[in-house]
Amino acid sequence: MKSILFLSALFLIGCAVTYQQPSLKPSSVIIKHNSTRSAIFSQTKLVLVSNGLTISYIDEANGIIQTESNNVDLDESDCDCGSTMGLDYIQDNRTNTTVSYHIIIDDKTIAVKANIEGDYLKGDPTQGIQLVCVSTGKLENEMINKIIN
Repeated sequence: MKSILFLSALFLIGCAVTYQQPSLKPSSVIIKHNSTRSAIFSQTKLVLVSNGLTISYIDEANGIIQTESNNVDLDESDCDCGSTMGLDYIQDNRTNTTVSYHIIIDDKTIAVKANIEGDYLKGDPTQGIQLVCVSTGKLENEMINKIIN
């Protein structure tokens, strides 16, 4: 019985040791707009609030808006949080993710970046791990579409 427990513990510790970070590189999605900067800025604030996001920082003069992190259930089409032994962490229902948005608006473009933080079995001293997560661009494109439309 003790050997089974030992082997199980060794396997679980091995998962954290074999963590492979995401292969995707972080990036922003940037598109051109045909409206005034002020109109896009106002529309962006409206979209963020109407989607249940809390604005944590706003600087209209420089066109910057940031939101607080919100818990969001994501999947592999949204982000890559790395893997262990060939298994993607994002596919495991014990992985938790939060998303915050950073948006920059100027006279001609909108840049949106979704910052994703993940953890696996948070608070577990033997299996818990902080994950590096990278967006696929889907969240950014969805946000831009909401702002433009």
